[in-house]
Amino acid sequence: MSYRVSGAVLPKTVFNMLGSNPVAMTIKYTVYPNDAYGDDHSGKVSYWSTIWWAGFLVASVADLLTTYLAVVRNYGEDNPVVAAVIESYGFPGFVGLKILGIGLIYVLLYYAGEWKPKLHIYLPALCAIVSGLAAVTNILAVVIFA
Repeated sequence: MSYRVSGAVLPKTVFNMLGSNPVAMTIKYTVYPNDAYGDDHSGKVSYWSTIWWAGFLVASVADLLTTYLAVVRNYGEDNPVVAAVIESYGFPGFVGLKILGIGLIYVLLYYAGEWKPKLHIYLPALCAIVSGLAAVTNILAVVIFA
């Protein structure tokens, strides 16, 4: 069995060795079993993290498609950054911007997820909701207000 100490996973034998060391005993850490966070750093991704990542990717593709429909039908884009990218580089530039954003979120989770394990669930969930709302507003602009 191993334990999580401030984001690090240590085998039980390390705690047995540190238990008799008075210097190590003065260090105040909260020790959790690995399953307290649902992640034992074995390469397995939690169920909810997978669900939210899938939702985020589906919502991002929906946002891409509905933005394309809105731009083709001359409704424009409300986000000034995206509007500038589409004006300068066209729709392939927007696709590149979207891929870059997804990649940055993945890198953030790769590094920050070690010290904030719940971030693996919350950040993809937030991104899925935001991308989904963007797709819904695009659908409203294209279909309902057409």
